[in-house]
Amino acid sequence: MMNLNMHIQLLRAFVSLVLLRLLVSLAGHANAVTVSIRVDNDNRDAEELISDGDMYRDSSDLELGFDDFAGGLQIVGMLFRNVDIPQGAQINSAYIEFETDETDSGTTNLLIYADDEDNAGNIGNNDDNLSDRTPTSATETWSPGAWNTVNQKHQTPDLRLIIQELVDR
Repeated sequence: MMNLNMHIQLLRAFVSLVLLRLLVSLAGHANAVTVSIRVDNDNRDAEELISDGDMYRDSSDLELGFDDFAGGLQIVGMLFRNVDIPQGAQINSAYIEFETDETDSGTTNLLIYADDEDNAGNIGNNDDNLSDRTPTSATETWSPGAWNTVNQKHQTPDLRLIIQELVDR
C-alpha cells in the first residue's frame, strides 16, 4: 500500500469533494480493476499560500489556486491514504474528480503532480509543507472551463503517467 500526495498549482475554483479514481491492470488478471479513493480526513488536504508558505488545513472546501480569504495564489495538496496498487501494475487511466461548491468563471491554469515518495507523509502545519516536497518528474497540465454550476463534477485529464511513475519503483 502506498500513500499518494497530489498537488495542484494555480487553479481558481472551489470544491468540496475530491475523488481519485484509477483503472489498473494487474499481471495475471484478464480484467482491469477500478480503485476509488476519497480524501478521508480534514487533515488530508491543505492549501499553502505561495507568498509566505503559510498552511491552511481546516477549510471546509478547497480554493484551487487563488483564495481571496487567504490573500492570494496557493498550492493545494491532497493526500490519498492506503492506495492498494501492487508495484509494477499497469495504470490504464487515473483522474481526480472535483465537485463544485461555489461557482467561478475565471481563467484557470493548473500543474498537477505527485509527491515523489513511495509513502507520502502527512500534511503538516509547518510553513512550506507542500512546496518543500519533491515533485514527480511526470506532471499534467489542466485548463478547465468555467465552473458555473454548484454540485457539478469536474475531472482532471488522465493522470496515469504520474501514478505509473510511483507504481513502477
